[in-house]
Amino acid sequence: MSSPNLDTRSPHLADPTQATVTAALLRLQHHTGWLTNDDLRELASELEVPLYQLEEVVSFFPHFRRTRPPRIELQVCRDMSCHLNGAGTLIQKLTNKYANDPEVTIKPVSCLGRCDKPPAACLSRFASAHGGDPEDDIREQYYHGRDGRFLVDAITALKSGQAPPPQDLDANYPPSVSPWQIDVYNGKPTYDAAARLLKQIRLSDNPAETRAKLDLIPKLEFANLRGMGGAGAPAAKKWKDVRQAAGEVKYIVCNADESEPATFKDRELLLRAPWLIIEGIILAGIVTGATRGYVYLRHEYPEQAAALRAAIADAERQGVCGTNIGRTGIDFPVSVYISPGGYICGEQSALIEAMEGKRAQPRNRPPELATNGLFDKPTLVNNVETFAWVPGIALHTVLSKDHPENQVNWYADFGKPYPDAKGNGRGIRFFSISGDVVKPGVYEIPIGAPLRVLLDAAGGVSGGYDNLKAIATSGPSGGFLPRILRDTKNPELSQDLLDVALDIDVFRGLRASLGAGLVVYAGGVDLLEMAVNATQFFRNETCGKCVPCRVGSQKLTEIGVRLRDGQMSPGELSEQRLAVRELDKTMEMTSICGLGQVVPKPLASVLQFFDDDVRAHVGHSAAGAKR
Repeated sequence: MSSPNLDTRSPHLADPTQATVTAALLRLQHHTGWLTNDDLRELASELEVPLYQLEEVVSFFPHFRRTRPPRIELQVCRDMSCHLNGAGTLIQKLTNKYANDPEVTIKPVSCLGRCDKPPAACLSRFASAHGGDPEDDIREQYYHGRDGRFLVDAITALKSGQAPPPQDLDANYPPSVSPWQIDVYNGKPTYDAAARLLKQIRLSDNPAETRAKLDLIPKLEFANLRGMGGAGAPAAKKWKDVRQAAGEVKYIVCNADESEPATFKDRELLLRAPWLIIEGIILAGIVTGATRGYVYLRHEYPEQAAALRAAIADAERQGVCGTNIGRTGIDFPVSVYISPGGYICGEQSALIEAMEGKRAQPRNRPPELATNGLFDKPTLVNNVETFAWVPGIALHTVLSKDHPENQVNWYADFGKPYPDAKGNGRGIRFFSISGDVVKPGVYEIPIGAPLRVLLDAAGGVSGGYDNLKAIATSGPSGGFLPRILRDTKNPELSQDLLDVALDIDVFRGLRASLGAGLVVYAGGVDLLEMAVNATQFFRNETCGKCVPCRVGSQKLTEIGVRLRDGQMSPGELSEQRLAVRELDKTMEMTSICGLGQVVPKPLASVLQFFDDDVRAHVGHSAAGAKR
C-alpha cells in the first residue's frame, strides 16, 4: 500500500535535496519496510558515498529500521496529554497482552501530534517484510482517543489478514473555530498577493531593481510579525538578512516539523489552509531573491503532506509557482520534504542538516543560516504560522509615510482589544490547548489577551476553574506553572496566572515561557509524575551532540524517577533540589541549542511550585508511588 506521505516519484535532479542520503533512505525503506546490510551497500555504491555516511544517518533517526519489522506494530504516544489520559496504563496492558506474541510489537513513541484527541496510536502491518504480498501492507494508520478494546480488535483483524477499522482522519474532525481570520481567501485561494508582486515585476522597466524594492518587508516590519515557532524573532529582520545576503542561489524553508508535545496548531493550518503557507513561501522567494522553496514536514502528517502537494499543484496551475511565475522569467518551485523523525529537527539548523542528508544535530554558530544555510547557501527558515500570515499582511496592510493617518495595520489591529503600553494592537496568533479542558483544540487568540480568554474559548477547565491545578504554558519546555504566581522576593505579591497576558515578552518578564502549545492540569493529578514524563521525553529526544544535554537529561531523569518511586529521604531531597537548580543553570548556559536549555524546566518547576506533590513521594516505596 502506497503511503500518501511519501513522494515516490523519481528524484527530480533539479531538486538537490532529492539526491541526499536521507531522501534516498526514505524512498528505499518505503519499498522494503527496513534497511538490510545489502541494501545499504548497494545504495552507498549508487550514491557514490562511503557506507559509514549512510550508517550514521540510519542510526540517528528513529524512523529508519535496521532489523526486520514485526508483522504488526502498534505505536502509542507516551507524552504529556496522552500520558495524562492514560497512555502509560494502555501501553502496559497491551504490552502484557502481546508479550508472548512474536507477530505483534507494542511500541511507545514520542508525540504523534494528536494531543487534542488522546491517546494517539499508529498501526502498521508489514506483510511484505515477511514474504507476504506488498498489497497487504498497511503503513501508519492513525487512531485517536481509542481504548484498549478497540486497538486489540484492530490488531486481531490484521493478524487474520483482514483490513483494520478505518483510521481516524484529521479532516473528519471539524475545526475548533470556523472561519479563521487568517484565511483571507475564505477557502478559495486565488494567490492575489503573489500575483500583485509578480505583476509589478513584469511591468517594470527594470525588473531586478523593482524586485529588490518591493514593499513587503516594510509591511512585515510595520505589522511586527514575529516567528511563531517559539523564539519570537522579528520576521522582517530574517527576510531582510536573506535578501541582503550575497549569492545567486537562495532557499526558503518552512519549518513544519512540529514535534513538541502539546503543539498541533500547524497540523490544522497545513491541512485546512495549505495555500496560505505555500503563498507565504512564494512571497518570501519573490522578495528575497530565492530560487526554491521547501516545506519540511514531519512524517506523521500524511494528510497534511497530501494537502500541501495539492496546494502546490494549484499554485502552479495559477502560474505563481514553478517555472516562469507570473510570466516574469523567474523560476520558483516549491516541494515537500518529509522528515525522518525526531524532535530535534524543530531546531532550524538541525533541520537544515537533515535536509542535507546528515544527522540532525544543531550547528555551532556563526555562521548564520541567512548567509550559510541549506547547502551553504543563504536560507530563510520560518514557522508554518509565520508564513501563513504573510498573504493577509501583503494584501491588507497600507503604508503611507506622507499620511500616517491613512495607514492600515491589518495584522496588528486584530489585537486592538488588548493593546500594548502605547495603545497599539499586537496582532493575533494560534494556540493549541489540550489536557483538562472541555474543548481541546486550536484557537485564534489576540496577542495580549488574558490567558483566561484562551481557556474560555476551549470551554473552560474540566470541573470548573476552581479545579485548575497547573498549566504547562509552553509544552514541556516551560515547565508547570501554578494558578497563583507568587513573587519569590515579595511573597505577599501574587498574580493569577489566568490574568497574565498571552504575550511572549510578558511571560519572559515573569521568567516563564509562552509557546504555541498549552496543557491544562486539573484535580488531583500528580505533577511530579507529569514532570518525570516530560523529562523522559527530552532525554529520549536529545541529539547527543553536546555533553550538557546528553548527560544532563539522563541525570535529571534519574533524579525524577528515584523521587517519583519513593527512593529519597527528606535529607536527600534537599540535596537533589540543589542539584536540579545547578543543572538548570549549567544547561541553560552551555547547551548548544534550545532543547538542552529547557530540559530541567519540568522537574525544576514542580520542585519550586508543587511541594505537596513532591513530598507525597518522599520515603515511599516504589510500589506505593502514584503513577
